Amino acid sequence: MDNYNKYAVLIGNQKSPADHSNKLPDLKCPKSDVQGLKAELIRPDRGHFQEKNIVGLTDPSDTTKLSIEKAIATCFSNARSRSSDLILIYYSGHGILKGNDNLYLAASDTLYDELDATAISISVIDNLLNDTPRYKKVVLIFDCCHSGFAANNLPNSKGDVGNKNLKKITRDGLYILSSTDTNEAFEGEEYSLFTKHLIQGLNTGDADLNKDGYISIEELFTYVCQKVKNEDDRQEPVKYSYRDTGNLHIAKSGNPIKETENISKDSLSDYVPNKKLEILKVIQEQASYRPIVPFLGAGISVSAGFPTTKFIIQYLAKVKFAIQYGVFEDRFPILNKEDKSKLDMYRRHPSKYLEDFG
Repeated sequence: MDNYNKYAVLIGNQKSPADHSNKLPDLKCPKSDVQGLKAELIRPDRGHFQEKNIVGLTDPSDTTKLSIEKAIATCFSNARSRSSDLILIYYSGHGILKGNDNLYLAASDTLYDELDATAISISVIDNLLNDTPRYKKVVLIFDCCHSGFAANNLPNSKGDVGNKNLKKITRDGLYILSSTDTNEAFEGEEYSLFTKHLIQGLNTGDADLNKDGYISIEELFTYVCQKVKNEDDRQEPVKYSYRDTGNLHIAKSGNPIKETENISKDSLSDYVPNKKLEILKVIQEQASYRPIVPFLGAGISVSAGFPTTKFIIQYLAKVKFAIQYGVFEDRFPILNKEDKSKLDMYRRHPSKYLEDFG
């Protein structure tokens, strides 16, 4: 899992003492949020980040607008050497909405009435990503009010959500995880509600939903989302990922490692049981955004009776297999004319792939 470097900037801003608008009250959890998350990331049996590659910003002198933007820029600069390096940016603090959908992150020197000059715009990260497009593993986690706006107008199969400042970031390897949709994010006694379950999922290893020994970003979000909604249904986390980022491993779980990535067609029947929980999660996720029938494709009629769970699992396992081997994305290194024609046909008619290889 760790054949690449990992870099992180963890920001926890509790106070904005320069502001006198009474609209940025002191928070009690951001510092603990950063400390708790960092503890899990540096654990050799969990995140396995090198401590020297993690910058934690919690003191007011370190959470000014300039200090935060400099730390983020330095993190991206350090990861320039290899496109496989992982970049994690985490923020806990006040999220401020300007207009209908422009999200700003509060710094210790932020003035509520002068956001452009004193708060951190999401465009800072946008510019860094666009400046060096080869970054392939970028994880952005925002634990703040209105954080769902952090991914607005990013086109994907589920529609557009979040902040317009990020509309250009439609790229491989980007994952945005926000603690709430467009509403408030709540604090607890020690940690914020969202980050508490983020930490617990990593600490206990319970976020390893398919029990393969690794915790993927997708699994971590699914685990945290359910825990948050169970504890307080007023807060609903949201996410955005582009292409296959959701399979990126963020940590080990403590479960025995199961290498299931390189799967041949002949072993597909074995693949189904091992991935049952993950595939069922895909069903639930897809069904929450759009009808299940279009996702599965032609040949399944609700009017004729909903297919059995076993059938859906088998079908989705084949779809995952197809996606893994590049049917729907440009993952073939070199294609001849005939292969390109087949790839185009399979993109237009996924069911044809299953007929040929299912």
